[in-house]
This record gives sequence, structure tokens and C-alpha cells, in this order.
Amino acid sequence: MFVPEHSATEDEERYPLQVKEWKIVATVVVGGQRMTATIDTGASRSFISEDCVRQRTMRSERCQVESRIRLANGSALDVTKMLKTDISLAC
Repeated sequence: MFVPEHSATEDEERYPLQVKEWKIVATVVVGGQRMTATIDTGASRSFISEDCVRQRTMRSERCQVESRIRLANGSALDVTKMLKTDISLAC
């Protein structure tokens, strides 16, 4: 899950990968835009909300897809759009 980044603290600038509230989080660059992401070490895919994409101009390719994913709480979610872009740790 990606969220728009707030002003980075000195620790976040120095250590882009941290543990906060029992979650692994990282400062990342997605499609040229800096943001904070929750790292799910067991995930086979990464997801970003449509609102986050709408709020930012990202270098990316958008595609229509038909897929169903199973979330950690056991519920299912239909995915109809995909964003192909570069993701990296912010350094």
C-alpha cells in the first residue's frame, strides 16, 4: 500500500526502511514520485490506490485487467486497472 509522503524526518532520510507500529515501511519512489509504502514481504504484487495515482503525475503505463486478489484479512477484491512503472527505495 502506497501513501503520499509527508515531509521526511531526518531518520526517514537517513534510513528509508523502518519498522513503525509493527509494520515495515519504506520511503520509495514510484513513477518518479516520492511516497511511503508498507512493505509486505509475502506479497506477490504491489498495489497503489486510484486516489494516490490521481493526486500525482506518474511516469507509467496504464492497462485494463481482470483479476481477483485475496487480501490478508481473507476478503477478495476485483482489480480492473494496472499501472506499470518503476519502483525504488528513496536514497
